[in-house]
Amino acid sequence: HRPGVHVPGMRHDNGGGVRYDAYASVQARYSAVGQAADAQQVELVGERTAPLDALRAAHYLTLGLNGFHTRGGVRYAARSLAWGLERAQPGAAANGSVPQGAAGVSCRLRGGVEWQDRVVASNTVLSGRYTGLQGQWRCAAPDGGLWQVSGQWGRERARDASRPGGDQVQTGLRGTRLWPARQWAPAAWVSAGDLQLDAEYSRSSDRVGYSPLLESGRIRQVDRWALRAELQQRQGPNTQWLWGVEWLHQRSNLSLFSVRSVGPYVALRAVW
Repeated sequence: HRPGVHVPGMRHDNGGGVRYDAYASVQARYSAVGQAADAQQVELVGERTAPLDALRAAHYLTLGLNGFHTRGGVRYAARSLAWGLERAQPGAAANGSVPQGAAGVSCRLRGGVEWQDRVVASNTVLSGRYTGLQGQWRCAAPDGGLWQVSGQWGRERARDASRPGGDQVQTGLRGTRLWPARQWAPAAWVSAGDLQLDAEYSRSSDRVGYSPLLESGRIRQVDRWALRAELQQRQGPNTQWLWGVEWLHQRSNLSLFSVRSVGPYVALRAVW
């Protein structure tokens, strides 16, 4: 999955406070190590946001489709539905105050519920249905700066009772900060592009033992940390080059599921 903050590809406001957003993404990854790691991903997201005057807030409804395929044979698809409330606070910073020079900063607080149908077509016994809670705090400044914190908690129920590990409890926390070039780079380097940092932590815990062949059926727990640094260089009104490095550390009490990696990436983003 490409890191970063998703920007709506299309937005429509009907003039009465109802807003429609749509986003589409097609991504491909190629590995010099082996073709089995090559992957393609498609994502479609649509959202409707409408005001609730009595609560001085709005409610949102989000629909999503996601497909993932690797040359190694993994085929995964997910359908998602989310509903919740949103409250905007124009002129406030992330901590609720208005620091010097931050006039015009607008913040948005969200909270709601989410449902996903996750299908692993290449191994259907691994498929499941997820329900959970989600929250997000996002602030944007007129100069293009952005910071965001989001979290989620939920449970994925196995569609097949024989799935290794059974049901799974999942939690996650993510923080994102974007600095426009003029904020972080010397004047001579302003063409270096905007700088974005992402930090992410997630934990998953099975409800029953994963397998009697792995440490006598011990219940699996997985902790995952990811850090990303990315430069976003605008090449035109609708295109950007993305230059980044990603560090990943996944630790599990079952050593089979422990992973550690670090590596650079280059991508081209086009918006139309």
